[in-house]
Amino acid sequence: MLRSIGAVVAGYLVIAIAIMVLFFIAFPDRNVVPSQGFMLFSLVYGFIFGVLGGYVCGLIAGQSEVKHAAAIAVIGIILSLVSMAFAAAKEPMWYQLANMVVLTAAVLIGGWLRACQKSKPAAAAQTPGQP
Repeated sequence: MLRSIGAVVAGYLVIAIAIMVLFFIAFPDRNVVPSQGFMLFSLVYGFIFGVLGGYVCGLIAGQSEVKHAAAIAVIGIILSLVSMAFAAAKEPMWYQLANMVVLTAAVLIGGWLRACQKSKPAAAAQTPGQP
């Protein structure tokens, strides 16, 4: 149980820290609204770190990688909905929705990649004709 919680927390922190660093560097003044070009860049950046976060989560969990990554996705969806409610005037709705969809997909892909990677050595170790 603690390993599962730690896996989800670690995967989430990979994503959250990466995004906070990006916005801290690019926008030290929190009142500046990012350009649409930067928003598109941040979606790609978020996707990359979302995949990494889902992968790290699956790696640490050691089992049910996609289910653990889905826990991060649920947390992300909840936080996105809260952000939409409180920051609606600061960011366009298309960006908030895209962020939610992109990060959800990315985290699940990361967990799935780890699950696929983990299952390949086990499948390769079994040869036809052996019990």
